[in-house]
Amino acid sequence: MGSPPTTTLLSALRGLLAMRVLVALMALAALVLAGCVTPGSLLSTSSVAPLKLDLLAATDSLWPDHQNEPHPSYGWPTLTHPATGAEVPALWKPIPAANVTKIAGLKHVAQSTKDVKTGAGVALFGSLAVLPGFSKENYVIDISEPTVPKVLGKWEGSERGAAVMAFPDGRLYGVISTDAGIDVVNLTDPTHPEIVSQIKPKTGGHKVGVVPGTPIVYNANSAGGGTTSFTGQGGAGQTEIYDLTDPAAPVLVQEFKNGFGCHHIFFWNDASQDKHRALCAGIEYTQIWDIKDPKAPKVIVSIPVPHGNPALPSMSAPNALPLMFSHTAFLNQNGNILIVGDELMGGGPAACDGVHTPVADKSGPLGNLWFYDIKDEKNPKLLGWFSPPPSQATDPRAPNADPTNPSGTVFRTPGCTAHHGRIVSDPEGKKQLLVMAWYSAGVVLVDFTDPTSPKLVDEWNPGANTWETWYYNGYVFTGDLNRGLDVLTFK
Repeated sequence: MGSPPTTTLLSALRGLLAMRVLVALMALAALVLAGCVTPGSLLSTSSVAPLKLDLLAATDSLWPDHQNEPHPSYGWPTLTHPATGAEVPALWKPIPAANVTKIAGLKHVAQSTKDVKTGAGVALFGSLAVLPGFSKENYVIDISEPTVPKVLGKWEGSERGAAVMAFPDGRLYGVISTDAGIDVVNLTDPTHPEIVSQIKPKTGGHKVGVVPGTPIVYNANSAGGGTTSFTGQGGAGQTEIYDLTDPAAPVLVQEFKNGFGCHHIFFWNDASQDKHRALCAGIEYTQIWDIKDPKAPKVIVSIPVPHGNPALPSMSAPNALPLMFSHTAFLNQNGNILIVGDELMGGGPAACDGVHTPVADKSGPLGNLWFYDIKDEKNPKLLGWFSPPPSQATDPRAPNADPTNPSGTVFRTPGCTAHHGRIVSDPEGKKQLLVMAWYSAGVVLVDFTDPTSPKLVDEWNPGANTWETWYYNGYVFTGDLNRGLDVLTFK
């Protein structure tokens, strides 16, 4: 006789379940062998949930900004396009805008509590700031009242440089770079951050770029494409791209052979023009990518670092030495000016040495911002460059201050180079402005309305060592290696 119907059905179900388990285990094993996730991350209970699709990005931007505009391939919430729909979490809501009608300078309004030791970068979303601690603790900070930042949670891990990824179903993740690669941190409950996966690309890590409003992540391994002192050997020549649709099980999409391992990657989207860009600061070269398909970027142009070019005034540093390199790159609001930051000698023994323009250059450009005309993206033209004057410290308590100097004039410590910044929205709509972290120069506000002759507007430098600055709704938030999180506005 055959088996009873119930027994036959149970046997079939067991067989189907066993087959599904086997397929799942094979898929997970493939991810581990590919180096996409570490075995420990597979133990996480944080798995992907069906998306409700009721927390999508707002159509209108909080201020004119293409740096944070969500890519239309997903359209998830970002800093400038907050979540809409039912039951938006309280800490996802934007901070109140500062009452700024004109920008003439910087004004400090708050600092994080003393237990926040350092800020190796900063990332913002809604009413939250994520502050990596490098070799110290990492923090999630409530900035719903920008002048009264409050620590919500912290976790251990040697992390620097961060981005935030907001899922339409209410999950929130930090995507944070490490020397080994990328940590993915569940911030849905910001009082209890949890690392759910650790991506370890074969090229290592340094910074990370999340395509705004998507789960697509670009690894910036900072290896360049040639022989550099950072690697001691040939550069990586590639950018790893991951899909974090399930943050606990990242999937390697491709190893993008763009020729240069980027030091950092920034973004610029304009859906109205169907124009989507990524900017790769690739050590020896700066690249502009077309990311209409964020999983399959295409290189539009590769721009060599101009140092060592005899056509530039007072140039003496040979390009063969990695003294000056493409460290950060972003576009202005109109997308026709490319700004490249040069972190001279990795932020080492360098000092601000004055404002430089093609018209007047009194020394050699060192640790500067470089401005290019890219109306024709394939034929960029160098317009000008900028570095703060050598003596602009505003607080006599700066680390290198001379107590016998009654004037309080301070010549900065080494390490005065451009690091990371953002475009500032001018409430009058007349000027092109940016705010830049400049290590020992602190926070620097630059007017580049005329990119052939950029001008210093103001500088805030109370013995700072500022890693990164973000503009947000009339405020400037910083991650500072000496001070943690600072909040400034405009005067």
